[in-house]
Amino acid sequence: RIRRDEKHGLFNRSCLSRVRTFRRKALAALHSADQSGKDGELSRTLSQAQSEIARAARKGVIPKNAAGRYTSRLMARHARLSAS
Repeated sequence: RIRRDEKHGLFNRSCLSRVRTFRRKALAALHSADQSGKDGELSRTLSQAQSEIARAARKGVIPKNAAGRYTSRLMARHARLSAS
């Protein structure tokens, strides 16, 4: 049980780290797209972030509602950027 918990803890930590990294990248891409007007790389980055967030929720690393909230906020920012 101790060894298993240790392994699961390592996996959870790395998965959570990936989620944070991809969210950070997506926010940076939103910010840079806001200034430069590039949309191709932005949509790819957002897609990757969504995928990573959904994967973490599927694996039980983050709650499903939190995953939905993260995704929703990213997409709301993207919509605001597209509208202006």
